[in-house]
This record gives sequence, C-alpha cells and structure tokens, in this order.
Amino acid sequence: VRAGAMEPTEAGGWTYWQAGGSGRAMQALRVRVPYGSQGDIVRVHPGEEWLHVLTGRLRLRLGDSAHLLGPGDSAHFDSLTPHRIAAADPDGAVLLFVHTLLQSPLGALCLGDVHPGGA
Repeated sequence: VRAGAMEPTEAGGWTYWQAGGSGRAMQALRVRVPYGSQGDIVRVHPGEEWLHVLTGRLRLRLGDSAHLLGPGDSAHFDSLTPHRIAAADPDGAVLLFVHTLLQSPLGALCLGDVHPGGA
C-alpha cells in the first residue's frame, strides 16, 4: 500500500489509514490516537491484536495490568482480554496496529461500543 493511496478515516476522534490489503485474515492500520479521546472505552472482542508505537507514548491497559509504551515498543495480545488504549502525551500517539477481526466495520472493530446500551 503506497502512502499516497492511504485515505484517512476518522472515528471517535482517532484517525485510521489502511496499511494493508483488504480481504485478508488480518487488517493492518496506521492509527493516530489524540490525547483525551476514547481512553475510557474498554474493548473486548475475539481475535488478536499487535501494535507498535511510532511516535508519542501510549497507555495500554490489559486486564488488571497497565503499560506505558514509547516509540519502538510493541504489544501483542489476545483481544478477549479487556483492553484500553490511550495517548499518554498532549501531542497524541501514532502507532501501527494489526488485528485479526475482519467481520466488523472499522469503527466498531477499533473503538468498541462508543454508546453503551445502544444510545
């Protein structure tokens, strides 16, 4: 995927760029996570996730453990583990993100239920 062909998609304050081919068992994205957006949403869904921090620092909560990831740090986890992702710095964070769930639309897959209870 050429950088010039990547169209940004915004959802819940985050910006996503498709970084891999479609119709595959994994989806690869470049993601910009702004400070203060979506950090309180806990996600739980089937599959696996891998992320790699490019710029900024990222707070990753996996179950009961908290991690502060900086540029060059990566995480790989079962996405049935309750998880939250948030930028730790006011300038936000940019990461590469790969997950194995193709059945959901982009917003639902990456953000979970933004409006619990269907509101």
